[in-house]
Amino acid sequence: MTSRSLGHRAPLLWLLLPYMAGLAIGKAGDFLPVSWLLALALVAVLIAGAALIMGGRRAALWGPALISAMVVAGAASYALHRLRLATWETLPPREASLGLQVDRVFVPADPKRASGLATIVRAAPHLRELIGQPIYFSLNLRAGEAPPIRSALVTATGILVTLPRNPPAETFDGYLAGAGINFRFTRGRLTAEDRPAHPYYRFCAELGKRCHELLGLGIETKRPALAGLLRAMMLGTTHDLSTEQHTLFMQSGTMHLFAISGLNIGVIAGVLQAGLLLLRFPGWARFVVGAGLLWVFVDVTGAAPSAIRAFAMAVFIQAAFVFRRPANMLAALVASALVVLLVAPLQLFSASFLMSYAIVAALLVLGLPLGVGLVGDGVLLVLELLLEGLEALLPGGAGGGRLRVGLPGTFDSLNPFNVKSGTAAQGLVGVGLQLQAAALQSGVNAPHGIGRDVANVVVAIQVGSHQPTSC
Repeated sequence: MTSRSLGHRAPLLWLLLPYMAGLAIGKAGDFLPVSWLLALALVAVLIAGAALIMGGRRAALWGPALISAMVVAGAASYALHRLRLATWETLPPREASLGLQVDRVFVPADPKRASGLATIVRAAPHLRELIGQPIYFSLNLRAGEAPPIRSALVTATGILVTLPRNPPAETFDGYLAGAGINFRFTRGRLTAEDRPAHPYYRFCAELGKRCHELLGLGIETKRPALAGLLRAMMLGTTHDLSTEQHTLFMQSGTMHLFAISGLNIGVIAGVLQAGLLLLRFPGWARFVVGAGLLWVFVDVTGAAPSAIRAFAMAVFIQAAFVFRRPANMLAALVASALVVLLVAPLQLFSASFLMSYAIVAALLVLGLPLGVGLVGDGVLLVLELLLEGLEALLPGGAGGGRLRVGLPGTFDSLNPFNVKSGTAAQGLVGVGLQLQAAALQSGVNAPHGIGRDVANVVVAIQVGSHQPTSC
């Protein structure tokens, strides 16, 4: 029988893996100036091209030369994106007034504060070398003051603090350093809005508010905790969770369910493609319109890196169908990873990137062939019977070993010894997201219709029926 791996070739790995190695080398130390690295990469590319043109025995040189070029290019890319002057190491905390162009606004945990990432576009003469640097900002908002919207240009006064060069990876400073940030701007306050946000981002902000409202219609009055759960699940607004929900999700290690990532993007992409297919859009138009609308959803939810990565993979998979190529999931995964790292190379050092791509790659490379083999040998049936036997031996008989989560508006329990219950839970989450997408679509297209209310109530029944009886 033909090996299943033959359908999972990913030639771009020859570019991705050397590029990742180069980024790791660049992080390990500054071995050469950036100009030298760029020159070496160019020379290696020229050697690869010349080897292909000349042919013969010299043609064998193009592969090693291209790999070398990607390694050197990765090291140069890291140096360019993590540019840091030696004088910044001794820069003490100081008050500063900066002009900031807002690049991303984090989901607010406190309505009186706003935080996110920005680019410094204006600074005092003694801080002019900071212009162009990305920075993390945290602002205290006055009563009635709205947080800045992405792309807005604002002036703020606060405390400028230099981040350590290599902070611990598990800290927030480590997350910022992994994103190429060298400074924090804390305890800030807005002093002026020099330029309002772009109309598109203002539209996204208004659409986000509208979606937030739609996801609560029909259930918010009687079940506010459940409405908050639906909003957090669909829009990633974890501040809508109650204190008890937030605490229990944190303690159970399941807060990642509310990150806008592959599950959300996949469901929205599927709903959009189904709707456009019903409207009889041709293939190319369905791809272009679907990708555009999917990107709007990414922007509405804050354009988190995990959402952008999932968007890239969804677009590559849809493009495979449009170009009438086999929908190779592994090739789409590798292509999306390469594009993401070319645009934002420092994401390689974030736990989110590594977990996302490593887990999905393991499922594709190992899980699918293993599943096919086990099903063919009947091993899965034996394994399921064994797990059900272990479950029956737990205190309380069958199902007695369930780990009680016990939070209002979510699943009653999770059983580590029941494969079927885990699969059912994943199905419930997927169906719930599809119904919420239908609620959003019904509400946006028909503001006075009942489709949104019906979808919200169905989701409420679906999720509410799995909450603890004690709540």
